[in-house]
Amino acid sequence: VITFGLAKNGGFAGDVVVVRDRKYIDIESRYQKQFGYLQPRMQLYGAQAVALMQGDLWLKNATHANEQASNLGVRLTRECGVIPIFPVSTNAVFIAVAKEVAFALEQAGHGCSWDSACVEPGDERCIVRFMTSWATTKEDIDCVVSFLKAN
Repeated sequence: VITFGLAKNGGFAGDVVVVRDRKYIDIESRYQKQFGYLQPRMQLYGAQAVALMQGDLWLKNATHANEQASNLGVRLTRECGVIPIFPVSTNAVFIAVAKEVAFALEQAGHGCSWDSACVEPGDERCIVRFMTSWATTKEDIDCVVSFLKAN
């Protein structure tokens, strides 16, 4: 089973679930119906998925998002002295900063702080998550790096 999240890849909403082994198809359908995963007007979700799959647009978009996250991770380390907590291998970058900086980042719309997620017990820093997408630009990365340099 593989899933494609459409929103961070250029779609407006939804996920595509590809089930390669037929024995799991009935199970997936039952869960969708029982837990309300089916949306009205599913053809709209299907149309965006088809468009993203044509010509490997999904791969181009995902590659761009991952490259932007990698660029962000490198620049945060090099220019701000902030090393990502985890290796940057997808479109997510996690860093640990002082709570005031995390709050300022969130207020400026640059990241999402997890106030309850501290690096380790007793640590005053909290974790901030940055997510890049198909639409993330070099200017977006510049803005975050400049903001952290100033704070």
